[in-house]
Amino acid sequence: MKPQLRRFFVSELALLTLTTLISQGARADVSGPIAPLSYTAPPGDSGAYSYVDETGRQLIDGIRGENWAADLGNGHSYEWIGWQFGSPLITFQFDSLVEITKISIGLQREERFAPALLPDRVTIGSTDFPLSGDELPDASWGDVTFAGSWIGDTLAIQLWDHGVVLDHNGTPLDDWIFSDEISFEGVHVSQPPPSAVPESANAGVLAGMAVIVLAGWSRRKRTTSINKFL
Repeated sequence: MKPQLRRFFVSELALLTLTTLISQGARADVSGPIAPLSYTAPPGDSGAYSYVDETGRQLIDGIRGENWAADLGNGHSYEWIGWQFGSPLITFQFDSLVEITKISIGLQREERFAPALLPDRVTIGSTDFPLSGDELPDASWGDVTFAGSWIGDTLAIQLWDHGVVLDHNGTPLDDWIFSDEISFEGVHVSQPPPSAVPESANAGVLAGMAVIVLAGWSRRKRTTSINKFL
């Protein structure tokens, strides 16, 4: 193969590869922890103690709680955010486009005293995850994890309550939902994947690839004709 044609094929291959990467979206290869910048949520309620989010960052500060009444040095139940009325909607903001593949929600189950129940279901983005209530034993706390694929720079999570329930004495009460930490795993994405790119953009990429190929073919024919003439 002549040097001119070899250079042509190498350059065209590089352009086509670059165009394909752009259309598919470049992303990190290794999944790992992803820290949100911030979140918005109802602040929490007070009962025997205050279960209010005092800093606006307690769900992402890395500080875990123990039982709902424990004092770990910052006051009783400081680590827990508790909601008694309604189903809290928590919207997380990230510093760039991300693909979240795993979410761990720290929850508390205490049916005798609070009553603190696991959510009836959890909605992440537009996906519902019904819970049985037995993901954690009674009088315990820990993470309940959810797997999937959520892409964007924000992500909404809603914890649905059960409404009015009976306590250990048979008294009707609004149940509590307690959470101490919500963490994420996934990858940073520099471009939306093909499914997130409008069809018009995909059509534009294909058209651009066609122009590159046709232009290259035209140059190759012209170079071949010149060589024959010479």
